Amino acid sequence: MRIRELVENIDVDIHFNNKNNEDLGFDISDDLLFYMKNNDDVYRRHVYPQLVKHKHSLQHGKADRMLFGSAVHEAYKSYTKEFPIRKLPETLPNDVHEKVCLELFKQCTEEYRSNKK
Repeated sequence: MRIRELVENIDVDIHFNNKNNEDLGFDISDDLLFYMKNNDDVYRRHVYPQLVKHKHSLQHGKADRMLFGSAVHEAYKSYTKEFPIRKLPETLPNDVHEKVCLELFKQCTEEYRSNKK
């Protein structure tokens, strides 16, 4: 007997991945940003080094919006390990990746400019 046959009359979610792009019930980009800033390990290993590079690039006038790309990918890997939600996609969608990178870029640039004055 298969698992699907056992639970076909019971209301149970047996989808093991999010291939149908089901609604998660929350904004993954906001949640990932919060996680990146509040998880000490992720912040120290991935976010902070990129912040230093970003501030250095701002001083020389060569800021790159996608500088935080690797930090976002690593944070998402850590996020999915810590919170194994079935509906989360296995890889971070490009639109979410770009949104998180852009938001980090904006926040860090704004913080740098406000501290510079």
